[in-house]
Amino acid sequence: MRVFMVGGVAACMVLAAMVEDAAAGNTICNTVGAQTYCSDGSVSQRIGRVAHDNKGNRWQRVGTVTYGSDGTTYNRVGTVTYDNRGNSFNQVGRYTYGSDGSSCTRIGSQTHCNSGSGDGASRLVAPGLIDTE
Repeated sequence: MRVFMVGGVAACMVLAAMVEDAAAGNTICNTVGAQTYCSDGSVSQRIGRVAHDNKGNRWQRVGTVTYGSDGTTYNRVGTVTYDNRGNSFNQVGRYTYGSDGSSCTRIGSQTHCNSGSGDGASRLVAPGLIDTE
């Protein structure tokens, strides 16, 4: 997929690509500043160490641990993030690999995730646990 920045045309092309990839069982998230827009309809915003999404979820980072309002906790140790559901996610450069078979690839301001046998890696996007820079 190529995105050409020509005013509002770029946004339409990104959304079209997001819908196309979502139909294939993938999730694409586009980060613009502190906001992230995902093909599954979720929108999140990070302000400092706190992130919120349009589904009522909230995440707060304290040191290396991120606490979710749904009871999920994520602990980052080096390049690996562990959740309290028994999953681990290893970030290698622009790639993130989940122990549940999920994975994400960061391409510029976009993060492309496939579900594999689980949706774990895509859950890391909203709370800002996948480096986007």
